[in-house]
Amino acid sequence: MVDREEFDRRLGKAHRTDERFALLGALLAKESGLGDRLVIVGGSAITIYTSGEYVSGDFDVVGGKAKILPVLKRWGFGFDGRYWRRDDLGLAVEPGRTRYFGNVQRLSRFDTPAGPVRLAAPEDLIVRRLVYAKGEHGVKSRKALDEAVLIWSRFEDSIDRDYLDQEVRYERVRAPFDEMIRRARITARA
Repeated sequence: MVDREEFDRRLGKAHRTDERFALLGALLAKESGLGDRLVIVGGSAITIYTSGEYVSGDFDVVGGKAKILPVLKRWGFGFDGRYWRRDDLGLAVEPGRTRYFGNVQRLSRFDTPAGPVRLAAPEDLIVRRLVYAKGEHGVKSRKALDEAVLIWSRFEDSIDRDYLDQEVRYERVRAPFDEMIRRARITARA
């Protein structure tokens, strides 16, 4: 069992945010007993996929709060109303849903010194960012579109285009998708 002191020691060896997020996810997967059912999602997954080119302000994970929260408490995290925080480590954890709602066949496995952890499928990350870019309540988000371009650019050759197209239609994000493709082409030429 990894106690707070051991957790701090292990995390202290990771110097970049992407390394810290991957290690945190692997330790949580192991210590919570969730294993492969724990999935790093959202900006945290983008941070890892891009080796820190994009850095999320919080750590998003799905897999079951009932199993994750006791581990976070053991490691000294406190709840602030939304996040489980360790300000001394600069970490804010947001445990989400119990299970991953996306293409589980496309989840990635990322190996760390503490063991493996799973990351959200690139296609699902792109679609979520396009939904944010489309905007809730009519507010557009350039940042979300930039993140979608970044993931697309990294994974363009391995994207499951049929699945992505299906999700783009389902979420009604064709306009932001087309804008993402346009921006990715411009970036590739630069």
